[in-house]
Amino acid sequence: MIQRFISLPLALRVLILVIALGALLILATGIPTIATKTFERFSGFLAIEAPQQNTTQGDTSRENQYLTAIEDIQTKAVESFVDSDDRFSHYDSVTPDDVEKMKTNYDALGNYLSQVDSLDPPDSYKLQYELFRSAITELYQAAGLAYSLAADPGSLTKSSLDDYDLHVDKAASLLRQSNESLGQDHKTIEGGRSNPTSSSTTKTPR
Repeated sequence: MIQRFISLPLALRVLILVIALGALLILATGIPTIATKTFERFSGFLAIEAPQQNTTQGDTSRENQYLTAIEDIQTKAVESFVDSDDRFSHYDSVTPDDVEKMKTNYDALGNYLSQVDSLDPPDSYKLQYELFRSAITELYQAAGLAYSLAADPGSLTKSSLDDYDLHVDKAASLLRQSNESLGQDHKTIEGGRSNPTSSSTTKTPR
């Protein structure tokens, strides 16, 4: 209780000391009941009110940390995916350096997904968290598929491209929903894709 008293503002500490001295004077004049009630009230204040203030501050800090982590992970994940997507959009002329960079991006997205799994969202963000985690998962799966197809061009088919586009479309939709839930405009893949892969804009695979 002494530590809580010391943590209070100076003016409040002075007020408590003045009242405590007054209670002692009352006690000295033979009115112990009033003194006892006075001390009980201020003991209750020190024991109950201070923890409530600390709890509120702790909740706010946790929320801020969560929102900061979401923005940071989303920005980096989108940048990694868009880089791979741009290279894969020219899959008929992908170089070994492109394939290596796509592998790096795929590994990075796996790391971002692990970071998402380690987050502990506040209760009010549970739904947004599920949307966000699903979005990063879709980006990770799309990047993995792009890398494997670029590394083995013979396995590339129209069906595999359709699967890739499906992952991308899901990721884009989920990121939008997550942003809307937060009331934010964090980076998304829609504005970054310079040349989306599709059979209509690139060489049609077998």
